[in-house]
Amino acid sequence: MPFLRQPWRQAPDPAVVAIHLPGVADFTRGETEWERHLFADASGKAPPAFNKWESAVLTEKLEDPNVIAWLRNEPRKEWALCLRRRENNVWGKVYPDFLFVRRVGPELRVDIVDPHDQSRPDALSKAQGLAEYAKTYGHRLGSIDLIGKVGNRFVTLHLNDEKTRKAVEEAKSNDALALLFSQA
Repeated sequence: MPFLRQPWRQAPDPAVVAIHLPGVADFTRGETEWERHLFADASGKAPPAFNKWESAVLTEKLEDPNVIAWLRNEPRKEWALCLRRRENNVWGKVYPDFLFVRRVGPELRVDIVDPHDQSRPDALSKAQGLAEYAKTYGHRLGSIDLIGKVGNRFVTLHLNDEKTRKAVEEAKSNDALALLFSQA
C-alpha cells in the first residue's frame, strides 16, 4: 500500500497522490542515532534531530518490536505527508511528525503519530485536520494518533476511534482539546 498524502491547495478538496520518497535523506542532524529509520546508513542508524517530546514519543514507539521502520515526516518537503486544516475560515497545512511501519500478522500497517503541544494556538486546527484525515483514510492505515501531554505523562488520542474522532471534530477551543487529553 502506498503512503498517501494530501497536497495542500487553496481548495477544500485537495488531490490525493502517492508519496515518492527521495533517494537521499535531507534532514537536520541530531546527536542521537536512531535505529530502523527508512534512511538509515550502512550501520542501520540515522541521526535526525528532535525536540524532547518527539524524542520521548519515538523512544516509546521503537520499543514495539513490530515497528520495522519509521520516517520523520519533514515539513514542507515535496514528498511529505501534508494534510489540510481549517482555521478561521482559512485553509492551512498539517505535517504529522512521524510515520511508522508496523507488522500486524502477515501485513504491514502505516501509523501516523503526531505529538503536538495542545496549548499552542494551532493545536485545535491541527487536531481537527488529523481527525478529518482519519475519518476519510483511517480504514487504509494502522493508527492515527495525536499525542499530548498531561502533567508529566504523554496521552494519546486514537483518531481512528470514532468516538474520540468525533469529540476532536466537535471541540471548539484548545481548552476543549486539553480536556479531551485529560480524560483519555
